[in-house]
Amino acid sequence: SGGEPITRLEARELLRQYDKNGDGKLDYEEFIDFVLGDIKRSRKSIEDSRRLDSKRDRDRDRDRDRDRDSDRDSRDESPKPIPRGRGKKASTSVGGSSAAATASSEVQIGSGRTPRAQAVKPPADLKKWTQRRVTGFYLLDSENNSQRQVLSSHYTLSLSSSTNVYITMQPMPQDKLQTMQSECDIGFALFRDGKPVAVCESPAGNKSASAAIGLKADLGPGDYELLPYCVGDKLHMEATSSKAKSATRNKKITAAGKAALEDIFKLCDTNQDGVLDRAELQVYNYITSNEELTDELWNALRNMVKLSNDALDLEGFIDLSVQELEEDNWSEENFWINLKSFGVNQDLLMTGAFAYELEVNCSECRNFELIAGNPMRFPVSVLSKGLASYTKEKGSSAQLGDCTLHWLETPLRVYIAGEKDSASQAMPTRLLLDARASHGVADVDETKQIFVKRSCGLLLQLVPNVPGFTFSATVKPD
Repeated sequence: SGGEPITRLEARELLRQYDKNGDGKLDYEEFIDFVLGDIKRSRKSIEDSRRLDSKRDRDRDRDRDRDRDSDRDSRDESPKPIPRGRGKKASTSVGGSSAAATASSEVQIGSGRTPRAQAVKPPADLKKWTQRRVTGFYLLDSENNSQRQVLSSHYTLSLSSSTNVYITMQPMPQDKLQTMQSECDIGFALFRDGKPVAVCESPAGNKSASAAIGLKADLGPGDYELLPYCVGDKLHMEATSSKAKSATRNKKITAAGKAALEDIFKLCDTNQDGVLDRAELQVYNYITSNEELTDELWNALRNMVKLSNDALDLEGFIDLSVQELEEDNWSEENFWINLKSFGVNQDLLMTGAFAYELEVNCSECRNFELIAGNPMRFPVSVLSKGLASYTKEKGSSAQLGDCTLHWLETPLRVYIAGEKDSASQAMPTRLLLDARASHGVADVDETKQIFVKRSCGLLLQLVPNVPGFTFSATVKPD
């Protein structure tokens, strides 16, 4: 279908069309016929698109020639002398949209100045606002060995009325977690209907464990997706010891093992009330087994450990691990799977996870909800599209032929997005970006190829390696 979603009705029609023997499924030969047919349809679509582009170009040339002839006839009928020395030369300034760029054209992007972080001060009457506070975490996905991915908490913010909001995010104080040894530059994005409302990031090179980032916004009623993300994280699973430490001894969990379990308990206790309710236990179950906490599993859990008001305290949480170890005859294999799922390395230190505190304050909306969802693998495509739109809206722009480039310089990253004119050819335009004039920006030693499509997309994210970086680049056709 060319990457486009199809309905069930369309899928059944495709099956009926290629199911030659009528058995309700595609065998090998029928599948090959379908694939070859799809290739033929794709080729025909490309040929049709090329013919349409060619026709459009011919029509545009014909209209331009007609307009030029009409202008010449008009001038011949009523000639007007032009005073010497007062004629205007056609503009050739870079970034102008009046003239198409030639093959040798290029544009300069980047301010060449160090972006400054603007501190957001809390509202003077913040104590009168309604507050919701949760905790969350970034987590190195230990199941994905082929590509480094991060699991991230995410939230739905439901507002019943228009209101001013003040959102803060800060690393969880290290004295609350015994084993956590990790660093992250934190940030979050606020989306509505898949479109970015705001992006907030911590300054580059920020080493203060208590440093918070803040965002002020005026929001209308409705549901918003609040997506925390990490930039330049230092999450890893490396350990100093070559062999995993023993988490148990003499059929008991060691003090170091209990400390790791306690930190896992605190990560899952998103409302920090000292117990894990079903929703929070769902987070634990999802991360360790990638399964939903069904009614059947929930009832089995209630029979295994003592719950108070359908919630599990720390003692019961550790007892749950003891019972699982007893079922495994005190083999630590499954126990370590659970520990590593939460970023605990062989030294029983939590280096693959990073915890934060998130606070949402509303001035007018007294009855709003901040709901945590299952941790999700870092939604690169969603965030990429959102950041592209945000870069277009908040950043600077320049025109290069049929391409428009957008860039946004923040204290933490440089975002570069681009899009082609809607009337341009469907094939992506290949450009060369040379950012060697930048200072303190990583991975810009060589020119980079970027491909601009019709839809606005994020082309590059450049990360500074020093706090006082500057960005300056030249872009030209390849």
